[in-house]
Amino acid sequence: MTKIASRSSRQGLAEAALVVAILGLALAQATAEEAAPAQPVADRGAASGKASLTLNISPTPLLVDSLPIVALAMSSQSDRLASCGDGSGGPGGFGQGMVRLWDVKQLKEVVSYPTERGVCAVAISPDGRLVAWSSWARDVVLQTVEGAELMRENVGHPAPLAFSPDGKSLVAATEGQKLLVWNVATGKRAEGFQEDTIPYHWVGFSPDGKLLVAAGERQGRPYQAAVWDAVTRQQLYRLQGHQTPLFRGAISPDSQTLATSGGVGICLWDLTDGRQRQRFNPQVGDVNANAAVPVSQCLAFSPDGLLGASAGLSAGSVLLWDPKTGQPAGQFTTLTTPLRAMTFTRDGKTLVTGSMDGSIRVWNVERKQQIGLLQEPRGETDLSLAVAYAPDGASVAAGLADGRIRVFRLAPAASVYSWQAHGDATAAVAYSADGRLLASGGYENDVKLWNPATGELVRTLKGHQGWSVALAFSPDGRTLASGGYDRTIILWNVEEGTQRLKLSGHTAPIRSLAFAHEGSLLASGGADGTVRLWDAASGEPRATLSDHKGVVRAVAFSADDRLLASGGEDRVVRLWNVETHDLGNRLAKHTDVVTALTFIEGTLVSASLDHSLTVWDVATGKPLTNSDTGSQVIAMAPAPDGKQILTSQPVQKLTLWGKQLITSQSARTLTMWEANQVESESLAVFGRFAAFAWSAAFSSDGASLLVAAGGSGNSTDLYRYQVTTGKEQFRIAFPGNARTIDVSPVGDLLALGCATDRLLLIEASTGRQVAPLETEGGHVNHAAFSADGKWLFTAALDNQVRIYNVGLRGLVSTLRGHNDWALSVAVSPDQKRIVSTCRDGTAIVWDLESRLPRYTLPCGRAGLESVAWSPDGKTIVTGGNFGAVNLWHAQTGAALRSLVGSRGLVYDVNFSPDGKYLVTAGEDHLTRVWNLSSDAAPRILGGHTGPVTCARFSPDGKRLVTTSTDGTARLWDVTPPAE
Repeated sequence: MTKIASRSSRQGLAEAALVVAILGLALAQATAEEAAPAQPVADRGAASGKASLTLNISPTPLLVDSLPIVALAMSSQSDRLASCGDGSGGPGGFGQGMVRLWDVKQLKEVVSYPTERGVCAVAISPDGRLVAWSSWARDVVLQTVEGAELMRENVGHPAPLAFSPDGKSLVAATEGQKLLVWNVATGKRAEGFQEDTIPYHWVGFSPDGKLLVAAGERQGRPYQAAVWDAVTRQQLYRLQGHQTPLFRGAISPDSQTLATSGGVGICLWDLTDGRQRQRFNPQVGDVNANAAVPVSQCLAFSPDGLLGASAGLSAGSVLLWDPKTGQPAGQFTTLTTPLRAMTFTRDGKTLVTGSMDGSIRVWNVERKQQIGLLQEPRGETDLSLAVAYAPDGASVAAGLADGRIRVFRLAPAASVYSWQAHGDATAAVAYSADGRLLASGGYENDVKLWNPATGELVRTLKGHQGWSVALAFSPDGRTLASGGYDRTIILWNVEEGTQRLKLSGHTAPIRSLAFAHEGSLLASGGADGTVRLWDAASGEPRATLSDHKGVVRAVAFSADDRLLASGGEDRVVRLWNVETHDLGNRLAKHTDVVTALTFIEGTLVSASLDHSLTVWDVATGKPLTNSDTGSQVIAMAPAPDGKQILTSQPVQKLTLWGKQLITSQSARTLTMWEANQVESESLAVFGRFAAFAWSAAFSSDGASLLVAAGGSGNSTDLYRYQVTTGKEQFRIAFPGNARTIDVSPVGDLLALGCATDRLLLIEASTGRQVAPLETEGGHVNHAAFSADGKWLFTAALDNQVRIYNVGLRGLVSTLRGHNDWALSVAVSPDQKRIVSTCRDGTAIVWDLESRLPRYTLPCGRAGLESVAWSPDGKTIVTGGNFGAVNLWHAQTGAALRSLVGSRGLVYDVNFSPDGKYLVTAGEDHLTRVWNLSSDAAPRILGGHTGPVTCARFSPDGKRLVTTSTDGTARLWDVTPPAE
C-alpha cells in the first residue's frame, strides 16, 4: 500500500519543498555547478552493504521551554497556577508544548510536563491537586500534580476544559460537537450534557456550580453560546444576538453575568434568562472612541465582581472596565507582545497574565504595576551551558545561563523541575556514579553538591580562587575533580567534602576534565592548548600532550581507555595513544570550535559550534556521517550505556539523540534522536524528479517500476523504469496531483489517486489512460486493489471509503463511519474484509458482505497514516503519529505488539509477500525493515534526505522501492541472509 499523510501534513511538506527549492536555486547560482539533466535518470551501483553510525535527522522533542502562553488556570485557594505553552503554531502545527505548575506565593515553578504537541487548554482542580490539559494531538490528559496519569483519551479535536467547582468532574468541549464529562475520581466517562451543540472555543462552570456555559461558533446558526443545568445536564437556553464567533468567556463571581468576546467588543449576558444586557468596546486613554477593538483573547472578572479585565490581539495593555456599565476603569501597560491568558488571585489584589512572548507576569491591580515574573520572556536566560546524564538513564540535568539547574525526568513520566544553584551562570554539571549526587560549578568559585531528586543543597566545596567550569566524577563516585580559572585541578573526597589533592601545571584556565573508565587516569584540557594526563591516585603528572593551537574545550577516553580524544578552538579533533602518548589521527572536518566529544559503539562523536555532530571512524580517522543540528552545539553528554547523547545548543534546546544523544540547542527543547547502524547505499537512485516523489509500485511481474512524482502545477508525472537496467520506459503527464498509486496483482492495471477529485485507471505497461472513476468530490489519499484485481478501494479526505468495480469501471458502494479524513485502506487476502484508518486515530474493520463496521481498533492516538494486512490474513499493522507502529489480531482486534524506533509520522507500512518482514517509511527520512519473527533491531535504510512517503516490496520480496519528498525513488536489495 502507498500513501502520504493528511492534507495538513502535505501542506507542510510542500512549504518545506518551496524553501528547499529557493535555497537550491541560490546555491546553484552561487556555485555555478553543472546543470542537472532535464530528465530523471537512474544512478546505479552495487550496494556495498556497508553500515555506518548515523544520526536520525528528525528529532522528537521532549521539552519545549518558554513557549507562547495560551492559557492559565488558578486553584481556588490561589496557591497553585497552571500554565500551558503552545509550540504548534496552530491546529496544523507539529510543534511541542509544555504544561507548568507554579507556586504563586513563592513565585517559583513546582513541576513541568512536556507534551508531544502544542497545548491549547489547561485546567487545575479547585484543590490544586490535579491538572488537565488538551493538546493539538487531540488528547485530553488528567493527572496528579506529582505526575501520575489518571486518564488520557483522544477526543478527536483540540478541546477547551473546565473542572466543576466541587472538583468532581472534568468537562471538555470538542470541535466534534460534544460536551464530554469524566468522573475525576475514576478517570472514566460520565453522562454528558444533552441537546444540540456547536464547535466551542470556551467552556466554564458558574462559581456556584449550578450552570455550565459554552461559547463558540456555528455557521448559519443564530446562536453562538448555550447554557446547561450542571446537575441535570439538560440544556436550558441558547444565547442569541452575537453575530460573530465567540472566542472567550468569563462568569461573574455571583454567577449572574456572562462576559463573552468575539469579533469586535465584549457582550454581557444575564445568566438568569439569557438576555444580552449590553455590548461595549473597552477603550481606555487616547484610543479613538470609534475605533474597532480587536478580538479579546482573554477575559476575567475580579473576585468581588467590581472589575472586568480584558486584553486583545494588539499588544500593550490590560483594559479594566466596570461590569455594570461597561465603562473604562483603568489600564496598565504589560509588554510589547499580545496577551493570551489572565486570571485574578482569590483576594482580587493580583492579576496574572500570560503572553505570546512566553512570559508569565504578576501585577498589583491597585497600583497597576508588575510585582513579579513567574516565567521570563524568550531570551538567553534558559541557555543550557552544560548537560549531564543520570546513571540510571531516567533523568538528565542542565546547567543554565541564569544560574539555575534544571532536571528533566525522562521516566517513568516526563516532568521538569529546577532550582537556583549559583548567583551567575551554571557552567558545569556532573552526576555521581550512583546518581545520588549532582555536582555543579559556574561563574563563581564554589563547587556545590546537590540531591538531584529534591534540589536540596548537600554540601558546598570551597577551594578554587576562580570560576569552576569543569567537573568529572571518578568511576567509583568517591572522587570529584574540578577545574577552573585559577589554573588548578582539585580532587575532592566526596563523602567528607574535603580536598584530597590539588594539581598544578596548566598555565591557563582548565576547560575540560575526564576520568578513564578504569579510574587510574585523569585527563584535562586547558586554555593553554595542552592536554595533560594525571595519576588519579597520587596526582602526579603522567604526560603533557601538545599539538593544539588554542583552548582545549573537550577531552574523552575510549571505552577501552586506549585512546584519548581532544578538541577545541582550533577546530581539529585529535586522537592520542594513552599508553605511548603519541599523536594518532588529526580529524579535520569542523569549521568552528569543537565543544564536546564522546565515544559511542566504537566510533567517536564530535560536536561543534558549526551546527554539526560528526561521527568518525576511529581506525581510519574518516568521517562516517555529519548531521546538521540546526544550531551551535555547546555541550554534549553520553548516556550511561553509551548508546545515547545529550546536547545543548544556543537556541535553548536540549536534544536527545537516541541510542542516545542529548544536545542543548536554541529552540528550547529537549529532543530525542535516533543513532543507529544505517545503510545508505541503494541499488539505484531514480530522479531527481520535478517535485516530490509521492508513491511507487512494482509491476505484477516485478520487472518494471512505476513512480508517481508531482509535476509542475496541478499535474503528475508517471514514470516507468526497467528494474534491471534502470532504463526509462516512458514518462507521461496526467492532470491532478497524484498522492497514491497501486498496481493490480493481475492484468497490470494501475490506479492513480489524486488530491483533485480524480481517480484514474491506467494501463501500467503503456501509461495509457483506461478510464476515469467518479470520486464524488473525495480527494483520494490512498487506493488499494483486491487480490483478484476485480475491486478497488479508496480512502478519501471527505471521510469516506469507496468501493469500485474495476471491470464495470464504476462506484458500487460508499462506506460511511469515519468522523475525520480517511487516510488509508487495506484488503484482507480472502477479500471478505477491509480496514481503513482515519486522522482521528481510529481504524475500522469492515465486513464487505454487509458493508458494515465489524469492529474498531482502539489505537488511542491521533492520525493513523498507514495500514496493511498480512498475507496470511491474521495480522493488521497500523502506522501513525509519533512513530507509532502497532500489530493487531485481525479477527479480534486485540493488540499484539508495538514496534518501537520510528520517529515522527509513519507514512507507509507494508508486509513482504511471505509475511516474514515488515517495512515502515516515515518522517524521520528513514526506512526500516523489521524481522517479525525476532525482537532484533530493524534494518535501517537511510539514503533519502527528506521524509520517506512510500515503501513496498517487489513481488518476490527481494527488492524494495522507496520514494521521498527529496524528489527521488530508490531501489534496495533486501534479500534476507541465508539461514
